Amino acid sequence: MEVVKISTLKQTMADFDVLLPEYESPWLFFSKKMPSLLEDVQAKMELCTYKRNTILFTQGEEHPYVYIVGTGVVRILTGDENGSEKHLMIAGPGSLLGNLSSLDGYPSLFTAATAEENCRLYRTTGPIFTRMTAEIPGFKDFLIQDLCAKMRILAGNISSLSFQTADVRIVRAFLYLIRESGTRCGRGIKINIPFTHQEMADLVYSNRVTVSRFFSRLKKEGVIEKVNRYYYIRDVGYFYNYINELGA
Repeated sequence: MEVVKISTLKQTMADFDVLLPEYESPWLFFSKKMPSLLEDVQAKMELCTYKRNTILFTQGEEHPYVYIVGTGVVRILTGDENGSEKHLMIAGPGSLLGNLSSLDGYPSLFTAATAEENCRLYRTTGPIFTRMTAEIPGFKDFLIQDLCAKMRILAGNISSLSFQTADVRIVRAFLYLIRESGTRCGRGIKINIPFTHQEMADLVYSNRVTVSRFFSRLKKEGVIEKVNRYYYIRDVGYFYNYINELGA
């Protein structure tokens, strides 16, 4: 199938922004919203590098640190006593993690794990973070924006699970992946976050069999291809048309 042309891609991405507003995205990215503030905050925090799948904190447990993502991606998960996990959101650069426990003193509601190799995160302890919110001008506004974004994501998860089919949720996930981590290349658009069928199933609240079946259909129709650990979108317009025709 012919690779998407750059001009067509730009127009399609503009259509995506209308069809799927940024505030509905399950991806948290704050690095472009308050860059100067983030620099002031990060200057007071410790910079650490973590390997892929490092657990930063665990659901139901107390933890000492608050994090801001510098580079890389962190998965936010929820689970049950049987070990089942579901993805709630994906945190990118500028995202704040672990701040709820530092504010209310209760154990963490979620589990956070790094999703890429060599993720660079800024961290500090809960007491220092609390002082920073009072001392750094504008930091409280940033904190409010962060909490609002997370509330919208959780509400969106409930809505999509209640009213959308699994296939639609998968297509919407691809659209957000294209916008938040996609880069143009000779193959079309490369999704720079590697993921498995099971991880996609967890993200869209489905099962691996359903996801694998839909991915096979997309590959057969020339919409996507996988090279090593990464997916490439060969026909970006397919996803837009899929959602637009269903009015989803």
